[in-house]
Formats: sequence, structure tokens, C-alpha cells
Amino acid sequence: MKKLVVMRHADAAQAPRDFSRPITSYGIGQAEESSICLKGLISPDQVLVSGALRTRMTADVLADVLELDSEFFIYDNRIYESSLADLTSRLAQVPSEVDELILIGHNPGVSMLVTALCDKYCSFSSGSFALIEFDISFWQDIKKGSLIHNFSPS
Repeated sequence: MKKLVVMRHADAAQAPRDFSRPITSYGIGQAEESSICLKGLISPDQVLVSGALRTRMTADVLADVLELDSEFFIYDNRIYESSLADLTSRLAQVPSEVDELILIGHNPGVSMLVTALCDKYCSFSSGSFALIEFDISFWQDIKKGSLIHNFSPS
């Protein structure tokens, strides 16, 4: 059994470069609210994070709330502006020892990924997440899963 949380970064401010957009104070609140909700749902073995500033800042809030050390986090620029194929390919590379995984990324990729994995459209406003369970032993076998929880912060 594998658990995957797909999370969209929190609300971000404008910046000259899209990759360098920080989260806003409102976004910090969103990230805290989502992270608190996740606290009882998952104990991640690994967190995959886009290299963009807003996803890294969202991950920092998650780390504080879930009390995770930096060793749990992998920052991957391939998640930024990734397609559905890119994201599923990246998930297939996760080691089989990882049973509970969080992916923090961007729309439209995260929305497309959850829709493909669950055959159900999930809204992904800033800071939202979906928890999906899979009856698999290896991430490369990821196909359809069961949507367990879908959350959007207020």
C-alpha cells in the first residue's frame, strides 16, 4: 500500500520571474492550515518539491508543522512546469521503500495528475491537497488510486 499527497503551493505574490515568486502572508496561513490537516493523515517518508520559491516556502511551513527534518525533502526543478507525463515519470522513480509521499507542485500539473490517478476532477486552489491510496508495492506500478481526502484551505 502506498499513500500519495499531491499538494499545490500556497498563494504567491508577483515577482519579475515566475520561478522566484514568494508566498504571501495569506499563503503562509493556507500552508499552515493544510499542513495541520495533513498531520493526522500521513507520515511522509519523502517530500518531493518543485524548485520554485513558492513551493519551497510551502514545504518549509509543512516541515515546521509536521516536524520533518531536511533529509525528507528532495527539491526537483523538473516538477516546475511539468506535464502529466513528467509527473508520472517522476513518481515512478521514487524508491519502493517510500510508502508515504508528498509531492508539492503547480497547476495545471497537480490537477491533471490527481484527475488521471483518481478518474475524478479535484479543484486545486492555492494550498489545496489530495490524498490518494494505491494498492501497489512499487511506485513504477502507479495507475489508478482511491481518493481518500481532498482539502482546500479557507
